[in-house]
Amino acid sequence: SGNGRSPFFMNDAALSDGTSNDPLSQISTAAEPPNTNRDESKGPWTDNWFPIAFEEFLFRDKPTRHNLLGSPIVVWFHDEDDDIDNYDNSNDESSWKVMLDICPHRLAPLSEGRILKDGPRKGCIECPYHGWAFDGSGDCVHIPQLQ
Repeated sequence: SGNGRSPFFMNDAALSDGTSNDPLSQISTAAEPPNTNRDESKGPWTDNWFPIAFEEFLFRDKPTRHNLLGSPIVVWFHDEDDDIDNYDNSNDESSWKVMLDICPHRLAPLSEGRILKDGPRKGCIECPYHGWAFDGSGDCVHIPQLQ
């Protein structure tokens, strides 16, 4: 309606004469929409959980690209165990990780990279372009050019 209000609320013109028989016309525009503590610029979909893929269709040894609501994402298994084929569910450090499938350095798809198998960054995903490595929370933990 162009007045900056939520589409749920009627505009001021609908209440100007007060003669409408429509019960919706009685909604006051002075009321503010409820505060949901949500960043409305991202839409209502960002505060929800969505299934991405069945685990049987994911790979524990390489990243997998998927699309979620039009955004490219990468899914990989951040493994702290030595034997990826004999995964032990009791280890809380090993789990599936998801982040945007874009390296912030040169926008290369992280899904074309690899999962680091050993060393201090084991289980991190590495960008195929310049080797930047990201941990399961999406933090950049290694930039080879800085060493």
